[in-house]
This record gives sequence, C-alpha cells and structure tokens, in this order.
Amino acid sequence: MTINPGAGNPKILIVDDSRVIRMAAKKILSGHYEFAEAGDGREALDILQRDAGFAAILSDLSMPNMGGMDLLQAMRTSDSDYLRHVPVIIVTGAEDDDGTKSNALAAGASDFITKPFDAVQLLARIKAQTEVQQKSRELEETAATLEHHTTIDAITGLANSRSFHDQGTQAVAYAIRHRTDLALIVLEADQQETLANIEDHREPGAAIARQIARILRRNIRCEDIAARLDGYRFALLSPGANAIGARGLARRVCAEIAGWQVPSVAPVGKITLSAGIVTPDIHRDTRLDDLIKEADERVLAARSSGGNQVIYKEGGHQAPPPLDIPTLSDLASPHTDVPASPTAIGPSLTAPPLSDWMPSATPTLQSVAEAPPPAEPDLNRAMQLLKSGLVERLEPHLRTLVRECLPLLDHWNRTQNLQLEPELDRIRQACREPELEVPPFSPEATSLL
Repeated sequence: MTINPGAGNPKILIVDDSRVIRMAAKKILSGHYEFAEAGDGREALDILQRDAGFAAILSDLSMPNMGGMDLLQAMRTSDSDYLRHVPVIIVTGAEDDDGTKSNALAAGASDFITKPFDAVQLLARIKAQTEVQQKSRELEETAATLEHHTTIDAITGLANSRSFHDQGTQAVAYAIRHRTDLALIVLEADQQETLANIEDHREPGAAIARQIARILRRNIRCEDIAARLDGYRFALLSPGANAIGARGLARRVCAEIAGWQVPSVAPVGKITLSAGIVTPDIHRDTRLDDLIKEADERVLAARSSGGNQVIYKEGGHQAPPPLDIPTLSDLASPHTDVPASPTAIGPSLTAPPLSDWMPSATPTLQSVAEAPPPAEPDLNRAMQLLKSGLVERLEPHLRTLVRECLPLLDHWNRTQNLQLEPELDRIRQACREPELEVPPFSPEATSLL
C-alpha cells in the first residue's frame, strides 16, 4: 500500500490490479486528494477495516482474488456503518455492458466511470460523491445535536420534561413487569412567583437553577432520573426506592438548598423547596402522568402550608416519629434518612445512647417541627428490638417493614413455585398506605438534616 504524502485533503482508495491504471489515477488526484492503493478487493477490504477515513473508493470490477463486485457485497453487508455507506465509484471497461452496470448498482455502487478516463471526468465524479458524503455527515451531526438538545435542559444539563417523560414511562413499565418499588419526587422552589419575574436563562436565575441541579446530582444514585420540568420545578424518579429512601433523599435536598448562600444579586434572600413524594402500589394501570399529578398536588399542599417541607405517603394515621437508630450501613447509603451533625450538613458518626432511642412520651407536632425526623428501623434493627421485647416500638413501622420483605417473598415464591400469590396479594392489600403530611422544616431542623 502506498499513500500520498499530502495532508488536509480527503482520502481516496484506488483499487485496481493494473499498476498503470493506479498510476494514472494518482496523477490526476495528486494535489486534490490524498490516496491509498490496493491491488485487489481483498487487500482493499483489509485497508478499509483498519482505516475508516476514506471519503470514496475508486474500484475496478475485474481483479484477481476478489473482484470489485465481491468487494461491494462485502462492504454493503458489513456490520460497519462506515463500510455500508462510503461511496464506491466503479471503473468499467469497454467490454462491460449495461447489465454489468445494473448489477453493480444493485450491489451498492454509487457511480460509474469508464476506462480510459480523463482528468476532468474523474475529478468531477469523485468531487460529486465526496461532497454528498460530507453533506450527509453534516446532516447526521446536526440531527444528533438537535436530538441532544431535545432531551437535555440547556441551563442545568439535566433531562428536560420530554426526556423525563420518555425515560420515566420506561421505568414505570419495568416496575410493573418486575413488580418492583418506585418513588417519584417533585420539588419546586417556594419563591417560584418571585423568581418567575427574572429570566432563568440569565444570571442570577440560571445560577439558582444550576445550583438546584448540582445538589440533585450530588444526592442521587446513578440509576435515578433527575429532570428539570419547567422554571424552578424539578423531578426525581428512583427505581427500586421505597418511602423511607425517598423521604431521606427529599429531606437532604431541601436541607442543602435551604442552607445555600443565594447570590446577592438575586431577587430573594433565601431559596427553599417543597417536595411531594409518591411511592405507589405498582399495578398494571400505573401511569407516570398520574404519579406526576399526584406529586404536584402534594407540592401545592406543602407550599400552601408555608413551604420548606415534604408531603409523602405513610401509614393510615399520623404516626409518631420513627426510631432514631443510625448504623454504619445507614450512613453509607445515599437514600437513607439519617439525622446529621448540628454543625454541618451530613451524617453524624456518633450514635445516640439507647435511652435517646426510646422517648418516654409521644412528641408533639411542635417538637417534630423542631427536630429532624430520625430513621425508621431496618430489618436488622427490627429483629433486635423484637428479641429485646420492645415490640411496642415496632408497631408504627410494621407495615413499612413488611413491605420491605415483599420483594424477597415474591422472588422466593416465583423461584420455588410455591403458588403463594393469593396470600401475598392479601399482604399487599393490608400494607396499602394513605397520606401523611410532614411538618415544615424550622431553621433549626434544617441545619440538623
């Protein structure tokens, strides 16, 4: 193989078993194109598989080992998108009839040129094909750019509303098919009306939207879907997450936003978020649009109640605060609701004494607002309490704990063919949860989250 030493011009591969023809083509192309040579189709295919930078191929039909027709068929049936689409100009002899040319066209030839060819004709045919190829690439790049912009929010880099709906619909379908948990969180700035008076694509509106996006990214898992729906309204969809994890995530995001120093040029001195959480009982009629509508209603209720709070789904009554028994596994999980150190946002590595885990009286609504809701017991801690005889401490959390076990029971039932579907359905029915409102965050509580 020989290559023209010129640089910056499109590359052409000349395939012909005649050294005279190759030299004639090189003389014409020199100064206009870079070029490489191959003596037959097999050598040409080897070159093309190593180098995908050719703008066009000029190939003879009749060659030993592999002719031009076989080369065409190998290229057009290749797994390589490049080989299927790169232009191939076939060089035909005087003895080749119209049937031969028709067969070559059917095999994927882009154009023909007849030997002996002159410089003007060869350059014109190659220029036409390379320009078509270049325009095609530009159109593909433009289409890819447009597709990117139709799925990504330009200000925050999060998914936009359209993309969130597409991805979220797939996530809901997966949850229905595999009977897995799913949590949806919609968050909206309580200062939405004030912020609406500034253009969000310019500072400081863009800075506020980007900061909310940064905090969302910092707190979510790689499988979660984060999106900016509109203005200062965002959504998170967490496949496999339950109510406990969703509440912990929403509280952390709200706490970080409340503690963020808003730029002095902003029209508000503080940004707070209200969040609505939906952790639905997944069934075949579950729809993403319905979940978003339900979450939006909870956000509206939270903002109407003063803002800076979370409304979510819980047991059938106003339950007392969950037990605060943090463990190292809690601290490692991005979706665990663990109280933090009073001096910084983040979990404390010092667990409280046992006496602090068992309050002597049920807290009042005021006391709940003044302290962060601690974590509900996981299965390990629940078993410890059960063995210790502290059964009454588990009563507010039994439904949640049983729901935690349901995926394992489902898997056991399917893999062992136990036919326990009626019993499991009755358990699910017993675990259905109505709605509970969480009191608003006080400044003290926000700093503790």
